[in-house]
Amino acid sequence: MATGAADALLSHRGLLSRLARPVPIDPSDVFWRQLTTFPLPLACLDPLEVEAFLAPFAEDLAINNGGTRNLQKLLLRAAVALTGARGGRDDPLRAANALHLVRVILKGLLERLPGHEVVSLLEEPSDGVVDASAIDPDPSHPLFQFAGALLNTLAMGDSGGGYLLQLEVVRALLVGCSSQLYVPTAGGPSGSHPILDYLMLRGDCASTVVQTVLDWLVKREPSPRDVVLFKREANGKGGMLKYVRNAAAAAIGGVMWLPSLAYQMFVRSGADVTESPLADEAQLLLLVLIYHPTGPAPNPYKHALSKLQDMAFLGGNEVSGARQAGVGAVATLSYGSLYEAISRNLADERTILLLYSLLLLCRTFQDYVLVRSDLDTLLLPILRQTYLSSSKSQSQLYLLIIIILILSQDASFGENIHKVPISPPDWYRDRAMGKTTLGSLLIVVLLRTASHNLAKTRDPYLHTNTVAALSNLATSVTALSTHAAQRLVSLLDMLFRKYDKAVRLVGGSSGGFVSGGEHSPELQFYGEFLRTLLEVINSIITTGLANNTELVYAMLYRQSVFVALQRHSQCLDLLENIQVVIEYFNTRIDEARSLQPSTDWGADKVLDVLRTTSRSWRPEKLRHFPELKFLYEEEANPEEFFVPLVWSLVVTHLDVAWNPDLIVLFSPKTPTCSVQGSEDMSVSLETPLCTPQHTSSLNGIREIEENL
Repeated sequence: MATGAADALLSHRGLLSRLARPVPIDPSDVFWRQLTTFPLPLACLDPLEVEAFLAPFAEDLAINNGGTRNLQKLLLRAAVALTGARGGRDDPLRAANALHLVRVILKGLLERLPGHEVVSLLEEPSDGVVDASAIDPDPSHPLFQFAGALLNTLAMGDSGGGYLLQLEVVRALLVGCSSQLYVPTAGGPSGSHPILDYLMLRGDCASTVVQTVLDWLVKREPSPRDVVLFKREANGKGGMLKYVRNAAAAAIGGVMWLPSLAYQMFVRSGADVTESPLADEAQLLLLVLIYHPTGPAPNPYKHALSKLQDMAFLGGNEVSGARQAGVGAVATLSYGSLYEAISRNLADERTILLLYSLLLLCRTFQDYVLVRSDLDTLLLPILRQTYLSSSKSQSQLYLLIIIILILSQDASFGENIHKVPISPPDWYRDRAMGKTTLGSLLIVVLLRTASHNLAKTRDPYLHTNTVAALSNLATSVTALSTHAAQRLVSLLDMLFRKYDKAVRLVGGSSGGFVSGGEHSPELQFYGEFLRTLLEVINSIITTGLANNTELVYAMLYRQSVFVALQRHSQCLDLLENIQVVIEYFNTRIDEARSLQPSTDWGADKVLDVLRTTSRSWRPEKLRHFPELKFLYEEEANPEEFFVPLVWSLVVTHLDVAWNPDLIVLFSPKTPTCSVQGSEDMSVSLETPLCTPQHTSSLNGIREIEENL
């Protein structure tokens, strides 16, 4: 700790000792103002060292509080200072330091006491016995007066006392909600989460809170020059260890189409330095609020997010509609600004989860995204992250694929992405691509994801959502690029080879297929995957063969793959159309060659013949199958996945001195690195959150997944 910072704390040793003594301090004593008057913001100090310094005083304060009630007085004085600061009657720095001091003490209480015992410790004297776990939060309770002052200040947005004060408000609310870390399930017994329960009762502020957080996310203002915040060095100097955390499977309960490595998608490598701490930490708070389980009662923050309206559509201006209209108002924001802000920040795992939440909860925002003419603005960053995830780790892959699946449910999305020409992205390094379309690039990335999954992890959840998205897009494919067409047929070939190898391992004949009754889960998995890809190819050739000659060329070039597949009885119906196409165009090419025997018949010449002869192709030659369509739906109780997920983000990104030994929502593991932000985080997950709703071959895959 720097000398100046150390002096700032040491100068308060006497005041803190008095606070912790078993002697009550009068609420009107000048002591309370002196206690929070530091020469610099506590937020500029190392949180680990601040907490270590305050810990012995906080412990004595709690022990002696039954006789002194100094904790209640501290909470109320902090609430008064906060109210005064946002009204211009008190010093914002003093109020910010008061919040910092309170949240360090409150964090220690929540780590060691159940929520209802914290409420009992801080309640005013009563003639009767109060069951703190069985009643709604009492707004007159000092803890809830403090939480109410925090919430009211947050709802004021930029007019709430300045950047540093709002940042401390957000951090205090996150620490107040951290009771979720210390219970093994998302909800916990009644009274486990007193501050969260109080915030859920404040539905009157839900729209303004959503409005405020999204406003900050759009603006992403950096901290002002006069606001100095603690920043941990990338080399780990400063002392705080971050641990790898693994959410126990028992805590998750089984609700997600995300596998055991899902939490890795939300952890960056390198130092976690943010340009806009207020926007990023407020985003964490919003995620905590919208995924808190409220039982049969609706979650007001989730409801407010679902009702978010487009300011441009309503003819509004930049003034907050929710804040103008007051209680019960609907949050309004420029969808265009939100779309662009999210697109710019999709390398951040918090933004990926927020985008997922918006698309799932707010149908009007989803509709807005789908009609944007610049879909590449959002989709290219999604594809980039998906590409990098599939080539390096599972880090962000699962939610990204689900986002693509949600978008692919709309037919116009599939049609529009093939109308957007793009240059080959610099991040795609597999092979030279040439000019392509957004739609072809999306197909390539999905096929690449499926190939990597097939070759490495054979993850059934990732597989199911990937092929569901491919199936949704199949009927809209137009002008499929050479690379995309080749990848599709190559993936089919890879599947057959893996199936053939698996057959030999179980004693079947080389290159053959065992009977249905002899299928192991592995063989059935490959067989169902083969059938799904054949359904995708059938959809493309029955609805748009004339506009997809590159796929026809790839089918002709690798027609031996389809010949080998004819030994698989379950695929014969899907191979009929493909065989008709292959025979038809083989005949046309043979006829053209007979007329021009001396011509150099390279790929370009063959493609010219395919383009010419495809004009006379008659689609009625093919058998039409039911259209493939899959819908994404969350299973019941999705918070059983999302609560641990969101709190893993909070622990990773919020620079608070969390004690991993006390966290029970997910289990600490051995630290892999002492540098903040360079650690990894994982969560054990056994079953899915979502089910693509369809009655096609993926139903069989879902049954197989239970046995894999």
